[in-house]
Amino acid sequence: MNFKSMITTALFFLIIGAVPAAYGQETLSIGMVFDTPFTSQAFVRDVEKETRALLSSRVSVKIAEQNVFWTSGEARDIQQAYQTLVKDNTVDIILGIGMLTSNTLVYEHLYPKPLILLGVWDKTIQDIPYKEPGVSGKHNLAYLQNNIPLGAAITQFQSLFRFKTLGIATGEKLLGSAADISRLKIFLEKQNINFRLIPVTPGMAHFDIDKTGVDAVLLGGLYRIDAPTIKRLISEINRLKLPSFAMKQREFVELGILAGTVPVNLETKVMRRIALMIEKITNKIDPGELSVALSFDETFIINMATADAIGFQPAWDAMSAAELINFQPFASDRVIDLRSAMEMALADNLTLASTRDTVAMAKEDVQFARSTFRPTLDARFQNTQINDERALSGQASNTTMATGSISQTLFSEPGFADITAKKHLENASTEKLRQEELDTLLSVAGAYFNILKAKTDMTIKKEALTLSRKNLELAHVRNRVGAAGMADIYRWRSKLATTESEAIGAYTGVLKAKNSLRLLLNLSPGTEFEVQETTLETDFFSTYSDIEISSLIDSHNSFDKLIDFMIRRAHSNHPELKQVDASLAANKRLLSSLKRKQLLPRVALNGEWNETLDTNGTGADFTPDPEDSNWAVSLNASWALYTGGTDGINTRKKLLEIAKLDKQRKDLVNTLDTGIIDGALDLLTRSEQLGLSKQAAKAAGKSLGITQDEYRKGKTSVVDLLDAQNAAINADLAAANAVYDYLMSIMTLERKNGRFISLSSHQDQQQLMEEIDTYFKTNQEVR
Repeated sequence: MNFKSMITTALFFLIIGAVPAAYGQETLSIGMVFDTPFTSQAFVRDVEKETRALLSSRVSVKIAEQNVFWTSGEARDIQQAYQTLVKDNTVDIILGIGMLTSNTLVYEHLYPKPLILLGVWDKTIQDIPYKEPGVSGKHNLAYLQNNIPLGAAITQFQSLFRFKTLGIATGEKLLGSAADISRLKIFLEKQNINFRLIPVTPGMAHFDIDKTGVDAVLLGGLYRIDAPTIKRLISEINRLKLPSFAMKQREFVELGILAGTVPVNLETKVMRRIALMIEKITNKIDPGELSVALSFDETFIINMATADAIGFQPAWDAMSAAELINFQPFASDRVIDLRSAMEMALADNLTLASTRDTVAMAKEDVQFARSTFRPTLDARFQNTQINDERALSGQASNTTMATGSISQTLFSEPGFADITAKKHLENASTEKLRQEELDTLLSVAGAYFNILKAKTDMTIKKEALTLSRKNLELAHVRNRVGAAGMADIYRWRSKLATTESEAIGAYTGVLKAKNSLRLLLNLSPGTEFEVQETTLETDFFSTYSDIEISSLIDSHNSFDKLIDFMIRRAHSNHPELKQVDASLAANKRLLSSLKRKQLLPRVALNGEWNETLDTNGTGADFTPDPEDSNWAVSLNASWALYTGGTDGINTRKKLLEIAKLDKQRKDLVNTLDTGIIDGALDLLTRSEQLGLSKQAAKAAGKSLGITQDEYRKGKTSVVDLLDAQNAAINADLAAANAVYDYLMSIMTLERKNGRFISLSSHQDQQQLMEEIDTYFKTNQEVR
């Protein structure tokens, strides 16, 4: 036998000697080393159960109680437990569970028995044996490295918040190795990140994080730390208002950590992967050749309550990609219901305030017109000086006099006409105010419902995000088992990106809707408020629940009666019609005044009184003594017989104006009648959609469930699942919005009738119901 043959034979027997004797026997014995006594016994049972399910046809799997070691986490205890299992000839395969166990055993020089490590936190930073194509490359050593190692978690955290100095809060033993710390430092320096270790021990009361100079904290490897200590740590981090990130610990995020990543179905995948690795080892595959990668989808979580508490606002893309807990984006202590919003608009809307000023000006115009028939008083004081030559002729050179006059118009046809016309125009401006009030109230209702619809849209889009993530995971599963190609995965990734974009749009849609309502209520842009959910059963719409709208539109005859009733009511109540009527009345009165102008005089009473107060100077002695005072009263009547043709021109203009207003009124009546009919038809449609949209949403949801199941089984394509998901999302949105559309159609029909009965007193509402009841009983046939 040559040297080469001897080496080959030696290697053969070496490998054979490393293979457990149990491979050819009936029993496979597994030993386990844990670095914490807190691990659940269920973990051991689950490993045993999963492995038995896979190997039961070949061997009997056994995990004896004496072969499971729960260590203190000290390297010495871990090494001792491991060596005990190595020396035990009945143990075939060893599992090392936990970060401390992995950190201790991964640097062994030789592995006499197959060893599988579960708890490697970052193979790169730890410098753990690794070679392509993704195996340890070391005889008898296998481990599992998940796709969110420490380095990936730090990168993900920095995508959320760009920190400069990172604090890593971890068990004091986990990064106890100087080599580990050195490698971590090198890794972070490449990303221009400084770091500080924050060692945490059970029962620790003070952390002194503020003295470390960190601007963010990452939590990892704290599974040995008791809950009270974790809570104190989180409280201190948030007190300092530091962004924080938890590795694979959802409960930490729920307790107050800002964000974190949580593996999806990690435990199930770990159990199955361990069983598969054990099966391959029994098939005489060296553990050093087993893939170390453990891929799983993860959920990115953000605690929005923590974000608010520390004053941190995540970016839009981060929010859309994450599962948001404690998310109340528009929460406020100030809650506004629909009635309050409408009353606030009536009181504070700036457009209405401006129109009220116009009404006030119209009232002043009436008073100004009335002033024509109020007396006017004038008083004058006069001092006259003349030269001496003239004074010698009989008038003193210096004369002082006081004069008073009064004028009172007794009759003026144009004046009377102006007063009457101004009153009509005042009525028109009052009706214009009522019109704008109705329009504003309708706008408030629309903005209010738009907020509710936008919030519903946001909720459904977030649910769609969750659904897309689940379907992406399903595509990964199908790809792994060879039932689907990468095209399905890319298709769902594209869908997920689109849905994230739509979720951002939905969120900003709520903000925009709230801004619209803020403007109508004259609230400052920074004012926060929440709107109360509104349904047909709420107090505001209770009137319509009482009269049972559905019974009024459930047949052609009753529907026609309802329309006829609303048209009659609108003709007597509509502010636009009343404005035109007021303008017509004003112009007709002015026209009649123009026709009477030449026949009827203007009659006025005038009076004047003069008093000579003093005469002096040259000529005063020669001036005849005048009376101290004198007065005069006159009654004047005047006719405007001809004004250059302006009266004729004004008459023709008024006739044209009246004709124009008549046409406007007829057009307004037609528009009003058509609008009421359209509004009633829309109400009928919305009423039917209420029930149908719910049925459609229910059916679409069932269809999606069936399609998902068929896609999982490979019976349908990704296109069918995409279509089913889109249909379900759209149906849910339509069902939710159907209620708001129905309520809005009620408000729109009220506006067309010229009055919001919902804002009226209970007495007025009762009167309306009585009028409807009476009208339906007395009018058996309509049109």
